[in-house]
Amino acid sequence: MEQIFTISGKAFSGKDSVANFLKKKLGGDTVLLHYADRLKDIAKNYLGWDGNKDFEGRNLLQFLGSDLVRIKLNKPLFWVKSVCDIIEIIQDDHDYFCIPDCRFQNEVYYPMAYFPNMVTTIHIIRLNFDNGLTSKQKKHMSETSLDNFEFDYIIRSESGLDNLEKEVDKFLIKYNNRER
Repeated sequence: MEQIFTISGKAFSGKDSVANFLKKKLGGDTVLLHYADRLKDIAKNYLGWDGNKDFEGRNLLQFLGSDLVRIKLNKPLFWVKSVCDIIEIIQDDHDYFCIPDCRFQNEVYYPMAYFPNMVTTIHIIRLNFDNGLTSKQKKHMSETSLDNFEFDYIIRSESGLDNLEKEVDKFLIKYNNRER
């Protein structure tokens, strides 16, 4: 394994698109993993979620992932630990890992501790864009907990995949020219 990229940003900011661009451009073998993979499996298989992130779907995911598991059950590492365990198991077979749903500080710090010097943090800001979330959803901890975090890289992009891809190219130039 060469690197793990944790990718954060508000809902619909382009996190998955950035991960897909990185997978295409990095060469080598890149794996995309989400902290919410298990969350979505639980919601679909046991709670009747239809897979849509509409108003009800996003409320269910926010409640289950944060309010119930992180707070009420006091398991703040539940989601991040499972992804790090998977990476540990398959790390020798892959070059890069992208985690495009980083929402909390422990989802940055836990992988950094688990895989020292292997994590690069990226934050996506979609300029001049309203993601359509309700006021309450926008204030949820899953949307705000990294507002003041200092990331290794920030990608700012106007709407449009072409614009985002150009910004990913600029990021890769900076990333490849970093001091090692």
